[in-house]
Amino acid sequence: MLILATFNTLSFYNNQKAFLMPAKPHTVVLADDDPDDIAVFQETVKTLCPAVKLLVAEDGKKLLQLLEGNKLPNLIVLDINMPVINGLDTLKNIRKNARYDKVPVMMYTSSKNKEEMNECIKNGADYYAVKSSNYRDISNLINGICRGIWNSRFSI
Repeated sequence: MLILATFNTLSFYNNQKAFLMPAKPHTVVLADDDPDDIAVFQETVKTLCPAVKLLVAEDGKKLLQLLEGNKLPNLIVLDINMPVINGLDTLKNIRKNARYDKVPVMMYTSSKNKEEMNECIKNGADYYAVKSSNYRDISNLINGICRGIWNSRFSI
C-alpha cells in the first residue's frame, strides 16, 4: 500500500509502516552529501526538537559504517544522489541486514521522478520526501520526524 500526504508543496510517500517515535530522546541518522542541506536539516532539528540526537554521514558508505558502530536509530533519512554509495544502493544494503528490519527509512531527495520513487519503495523505503527550499515545508518535515506523528497526517 502506498500512502501519500502533502504539506504545502512538500510531498511525502509512505509505503507500509506507521512511523511512531518512542518517548524522547531518540536518534535520527541523516545521509546527505550537500553541506547546505545538512546545515538546514541540523539547524531545524536543533530548533524544533533539541532532544533528538542527529547523526550525519556524507555518503552511503559512511552511513553504513556509522550504523555498524552505534545502537539502532529510530529513523534513517537518505538522500538518493550521493557519492561513493548512492542512496538507493545504501537502502538495498540496509534492507539486506535483518538488524535494520524495524528501522524506518525515508528517502529525502530533490527528485520527483515517479520511477525513482517506485524503485525506492520496491527496495524497502518506508517514506519518500521531496526536498524543498521553502523553510515552512522543511519545518513541517522535521516536525513530523520529531513528533513521530506521520501516520495521522496521511490520507489515502
